[in-house]
Amino acid sequence: MLTAMSLREFAAIKSLGKISAQNLALMGFSLIITLTVAEVALRLIGWMPGQVKYSQWFHPVNSLHLVDGFTTDTNGIFKVDTSIAHIVGKICKSSPDILNSSTFNSVEQNIIPEVWLVYNNTNTGKNEFQNRIRGIKTGQLKDCFDSTLIHYQNNPINDDGFYSIPFSTHCGNRTKVLLLGDSFTWGHSSLDKTGSFSNILLARDYIVYNTGVSGADVAQYKRILETYFEQIDPDVVVVNFYMGNDVEYFHRIPQQDSPILYNTNAGNLYSFQYGVQYSTMESTYAMVVHHMNIPEVTVLNRMAASTAMGTIVWNYLVQIGVYDPQFENVLDRPEIPYCNNELEWMLEFCNRNKTQFILSVIPNLNKGNLDGASTIPHLFDGIPYNAPDMSPELYKQDDLHFNEKGHLFYANYLEKLIEEKYPNDRAK
Repeated sequence: MLTAMSLREFAAIKSLGKISAQNLALMGFSLIITLTVAEVALRLIGWMPGQVKYSQWFHPVNSLHLVDGFTTDTNGIFKVDTSIAHIVGKICKSSPDILNSSTFNSVEQNIIPEVWLVYNNTNTGKNEFQNRIRGIKTGQLKDCFDSTLIHYQNNPINDDGFYSIPFSTHCGNRTKVLLLGDSFTWGHSSLDKTGSFSNILLARDYIVYNTGVSGADVAQYKRILETYFEQIDPDVVVVNFYMGNDVEYFHRIPQQDSPILYNTNAGNLYSFQYGVQYSTMESTYAMVVHHMNIPEVTVLNRMAASTAMGTIVWNYLVQIGVYDPQFENVLDRPEIPYCNNELEWMLEFCNRNKTQFILSVIPNLNKGNLDGASTIPHLFDGIPYNAPDMSPELYKQDDLHFNEKGHLFYANYLEKLIEEKYPNDRAK
C-alpha cells in the first residue's frame, strides 16, 4: 500500500515538475516578448538608449554648422544680426507671398525662424497692436508716435538689433519703458509676434523699448542697461525674470568672442554651463551631448546605455542618489544665486539715475505646475520683486511660453505696475 502510494505521489510530483518547467519556459518567453514590446514602445515615444536628458530645442546632428540670424556685438550683447534682418525685410517686402514660396523655404533653412517671423506682419491678427496699426492706416497720422508705429510695423528689427522701435524714439508726454528679458519678452509664441505683451503696451501708447532676446540671461540684462540707458533715458526699467532659466549661480562676463549661445542646425547651444564658458561651437556641442547621455566609462553604464529601459532605470537610480552618474566634475554650486548680485546692481543703478525699477518674476510651467521665486532658496534676498498671478492655462503646453491670453494677461499686469511706479497722463 505504501509502495503504491509512493509511486503515485512520485508520478504526481514528476508531472508537476514537467508542468513547472513548461510554465517557467512560457513565463520566460512572455517576459522577453513583453520587454521587447516595451523597449520598442519607449523608443517610439522618444526614449532613446543612453540619452538621459531631453530638450525639444536640441537634436544631435552628423554635421554641425551655424544658422544665421543672431550675433554678439562688441559689448558681448546677444542680438539680431541686423544685416540678416535687413535681407529678410527686403525679401518679404518685395514679395508679399514669399512666406509660402519655395524661395522662402530654401532661404529659411539657413536663417533663424524667429527672425523671419517678426516680418510676417500681415495685418490679419485681431490683437490690440494690429487694431492700432489698422486704425492709423485708415485714419490720419496724429503725431510722431503714430509714425513710429508704422515704421516699426515695416521694420520690426531696429538698427541696434532688437525687436523694438528705434531707441531714438522720444514722442510727447508718454511713459518710456525699457523691457529687459529673454524669449518671453521677445514675444515667443504670440501671433506673428505682434500679440506679445510688449506690442500690447505699445498699442496703449507706452513708448516701449524691447530688448528681449531668446536665450538672454541676467548678465545680458545688466550689460544692456549700462550700454543703452543714456540713449534711451527710460522712465521705468522692467526686468522680466523667467524662473525657467534666469536663475544663474555663476558669474558670466558677456564678451564678443563668447556668445551666450550658438544658433546651430542642432538647436540653440548654451555656451555657459556649470560655471564654465565654452569658447567654440564644437566644444559647446560636445558638452551638451555629453551631459545628455550616459557616460560610457563603466561596464554598468555601457549596459544601461544599450537599451531605453536600462537608461530609464539608470537615470532613476542617479536621481535618488543610489548611483554616481560618473559625469565629469563640475564646479560646486554656490548656495546663493549669483544673479542676485546683478539684479541688485541694476536696482541701485536705477535708483542713482532716479528711474523706477521693476523686477517681475515670470513663473516656470513645470509638469503642469507653476514654479515661482519661493521654489529657489535665497533667490532675490533683500531685492523687492513682483509676481503675476498666472495660471497654467495662460501658457502653451508644447513650448511652455505665454499663449495669446497669457501675453494679454501679462500686459495688463505690467501696465498696472508701471502706472503705480510712474503715474503719468500719457498723450492720446
